[in-house]
Amino acid sequence: MAVTIEEVRALALTLPRTHEALVRDRVKFRVGRIVYVALSPDETVMGFSYPKEERAALVASQPEKFAMPAPRDERFNWVRVRLFAIDAEELREIVTEAWRMVVPARVATEHLRATSAPEAEAPTTETPPVVAPATETPPVVAPATETPPVVAPATEPLVVEAPITEPLVVEAPTTEPLVVEAPTTEPPVVDVPTFADLRATAQVFNGFTGVDRSWLALRERTHPGLDPARVDHRDALLRWLNSWGCRIRYPRAGEPAPFDTGLAGWWATWSDTLPRGTLAGLDDVAVAAFGRAYGDLVTLPVTTGRSVRSLGPTAAAKALYALRPEAIMAWDAAIAERLHGTRDAAAFTRHLILGRDWARAVLAETGATEAALPGLVGRPDVPLSKILDEFLYVRLSMRSSAP
Repeated sequence: MAVTIEEVRALALTLPRTHEALVRDRVKFRVGRIVYVALSPDETVMGFSYPKEERAALVASQPEKFAMPAPRDERFNWVRVRLFAIDAEELREIVTEAWRMVVPARVATEHLRATSAPEAEAPTTETPPVVAPATETPPVVAPATETPPVVAPATEPLVVEAPITEPLVVEAPTTEPLVVEAPTTEPPVVDVPTFADLRATAQVFNGFTGVDRSWLALRERTHPGLDPARVDHRDALLRWLNSWGCRIRYPRAGEPAPFDTGLAGWWATWSDTLPRGTLAGLDDVAVAAFGRAYGDLVTLPVTTGRSVRSLGPTAAAKALYALRPEAIMAWDAAIAERLHGTRDAAAFTRHLILGRDWARAVLAETGATEAALPGLVGRPDVPLSKILDEFLYVRLSMRSSAP
């Protein structure tokens, strides 16, 4: 899981215009005079370029992994990550996107094209090629250590909507009835939360600086409701997802925008059938529909080139929450694995059933309405579904219990 300074160095020095420097016993990687990655003296923490307006939400989303910069660095686009908490893939995403923030758009675009150019395929209709003698020059293969740039946001990204000449085709939702599995006899990973549990969780989240800032900004930009048919709303959703650590790549001028076009195609299928309502009020038909919508959304491509990356389970769940905040209890990888052992559509359906049962239980305990409960808990800016998600985050993702 943990990465080392050797891995950081090997990755950074593959990025154009990068050079290494040693300043006061700290290894730093620069483009010109601008530092975009710096290691702590003990080489356990890495600072990196990151938009300062989004870092509070990033830290709040994964406080065991990310940390705010030192006070002297708070005026910069900067945040820190603990190297023991990330793997090689996350390192590539973080370092590459930090580098993209400090190089000209042309340099980043050329690097993207060089590392994402598709490999030529041998023709299949002609006579099989003769194997070349061993003395001939072997074919050039793209370096295996470089991958397409990834998803941390740039400082002032230019988002260009690619024309939808070949819209993504998503199968229409089926009308098959929900099959609810019989309850297991194994003890639950987490007990049903009480009102006191949710109040304790609210104290934890209210302690994170600016934890609701990006959510309130999304609501303001998409008032009265998020509409993925609008390009500005799709852009707002992308920025919100990235502020919570999803790290979906912002396209530059002239580049494809797979997230934008894919989301538009998905919404064309689901806009008329995606259920509404509140978590406690969902019936089995609505829960099943959300599960299918999640299954379609999770596979949307967000990159192009040799290695295509999909939206993924965490971002898909958060996107559904942004669309139906009162109804969706989102998850992250730790929550999904601990509770359900997987993150497919069937597991997400079970997750919503669990959230519905918990919401009904705490409403029965308090006698409050679903609209009033967040204020009583101490989290008036988010719905009950989000408070239950925060409860699971504290109990499972943070590997600790609320005080």
